[in-house]
Amino acid sequence: MAGKLKPFTIRQILRWADLHHARTGRWPNTRTGPILDQPDRTWLAVETALIKGSCGLPGGSSLYRLLKARRRINDARMAVPDLTLDQVMRWVDSHFAITGEWPYCGAGPVLDCPEVSWITIDRRMRRGGLSLPRGTTLARWLREARDVWDGGKPRLTRRLVLDWARQHFNYYGRWPVTNSGPVLGHPEENWAAIDVGLRNQRRGCPETTSLCRILREEFGDEYDAHIGLPNMAKKRREPRRISTRRQRRRKDAARRRRKKPVPRRRKKPVPRRKR
Repeated sequence: MAGKLKPFTIRQILRWADLHHARTGRWPNTRTGPILDQPDRTWLAVETALIKGSCGLPGGSSLYRLLKARRRINDARMAVPDLTLDQVMRWVDSHFAITGEWPYCGAGPVLDCPEVSWITIDRRMRRGGLSLPRGTTLARWLREARDVWDGGKPRLTRRLVLDWARQHFNYYGRWPVTNSGPVLGHPEENWAAIDVGLRNQRRGCPETTSLCRILREEFGDEYDAHIGLPNMAKKRREPRRISTRRQRRRKDAARRRRKKPVPRRRKKPVPRRKR
């Protein structure tokens, strides 16, 4: 079992931070991990000690406040002096090669640089950093750089919709409609969402249209003859069964077991005989 951590001072913390910045070119934060040359300590433990006042520290501070006061750093999480668009593009391609998905602002830390997160990059873009106009976002920049829409989905074009519709027809024998469910071979796509995107010009759609209009213009009478879901056999209507007295007793006993009130049956009045 590991013992208690030895006490340290503010001067030691600053010396560790300067050593980290000299070797990596970045200032440490709580996500940096172990301290260089101090494998038994982490920067998260230093943060906790600065806040709570353990390990011989006065408390009431934090790693961010300490670096801001002693090293004049505005935001330790964004203190990456060599952050450029080319470097961000390499991180984006590496993220897609490893995970198979394009990054977004909530994807967490960058895989190739855990000290920087995608939300930090998105904020810098919004503030006009990285030589981009103010108001740019990570999603908007990926649309222009990699033609990626809505978290990694391709651009919604007429040709793409027709290719997916032909695959659907070859497999099911029917043309797709809005309630046909997921797209065949693309479970992240949905025919209802595609129709909404076509109607509202989303995901780069150049004109206002719909799924039905595109398929009718392309296939004509063939689309009208094979539209919608496959025909299902009509359910056979069974004749009404007359319940006997024994069946009614069984139903009443089942209701009592389920602790539900049994509806009272009114007795039919017995007709009187005429004298």
